[in-house]
Amino acid sequence: MYREYMDKIKGPAKMMFLAGILCIYGCTKHPVQDAGHTEIGFSAACTKAAIDNGAFSAGDAFAVYGYYSPIGNTSVQETEIFNAEKVSFDGNNWTYNGARYWIPGNEYDFYAIFPFDTKARQISVEPTDGETPRRITITGFDATHSIDLMTAANTGIACESQSGNGTVGLTFRHHLARLSFPCEIEAATAAANPSYEVRINEACIYGMTRQGDIDITGDTETWDFSNYGTTTETSPFCAFSDTAGDKTISGTTVTDLFGDDILLFPSADLSEYRLHISFSTRNDASSEWKDETKDITFSSLTARWEASRHYRYTLTFQGNNILFTVNIADWNESMGGIITVE
Repeated sequence: MYREYMDKIKGPAKMMFLAGILCIYGCTKHPVQDAGHTEIGFSAACTKAAIDNGAFSAGDAFAVYGYYSPIGNTSVQETEIFNAEKVSFDGNNWTYNGARYWIPGNEYDFYAIFPFDTKARQISVEPTDGETPRRITITGFDATHSIDLMTAANTGIACESQSGNGTVGLTFRHHLARLSFPCEIEAATAAANPSYEVRINEACIYGMTRQGDIDITGDTETWDFSNYGTTTETSPFCAFSDTAGDKTISGTTVTDLFGDDILLFPSADLSEYRLHISFSTRNDASSEWKDETKDITFSSLTARWEASRHYRYTLTFQGNNILFTVNIADWNESMGGIITVE
């Protein structure tokens, strides 16, 4: 139908029609901009990071979304200049393909999601009743991938001069809680019996969902897990099983229960979240292993898990018991307590 309609338009009228189509497109998506203006660049930092030392590494990348509209004129629809554009770090600078430039007389809003590939089912950055900030919605995020999900926003940046505004600073914040499970033998026990050993046979965490949906508007974030089933002991969130007997600790040895940190959804109710652990102990190499099993509800250890916080659950083996030392760190302050599981 389009081809038939175009065939009926002749001469100058046809050229005007095509020019109108190009103008509509150019005014709404990635407009052509004067290379004489300053290019838009990015810098990034992260707060309380699970990333080592709070710094990004070469190869890291995030998706950026960007929009602008005339300063002081909220009735004009925003023009999109970035739509999930990949911004990559080479160890020194953040770069992207296809330069965009600051245009004087406009106000800019930027939103970013880290990492670039979140493995979520769907991501959208949409206006909230036509106002800023926009709402970031991430649907079907799977926490079992151990992805450190972060977002950032820098909005209301007014460009008033030909020189532009240079680099856009983005400070990312974390939307998951970080859990560690170091395992050790009580110092007094190791000193009294240097031959005492603990073999961790299996462990798992369950009771939470694997996936969740998050809405982020400004400083407010809301997780929704109603569309997803909870994990069970037979189908856990994460698990460790040592059939070869490799995870054996003795003396002052410290090992991590799951081999690495676990990133989980924040929750105000941990009453259904559980840690199951099966282990064996013996006094020396000539003794038989004595098998033990413990099931711990996380609410007996901590009241909640908050986004961007690090929960360190140290398992200290003492005879047939486990002593839990809980440390909650915000990278600047910490508090702890000791709970014995018999």
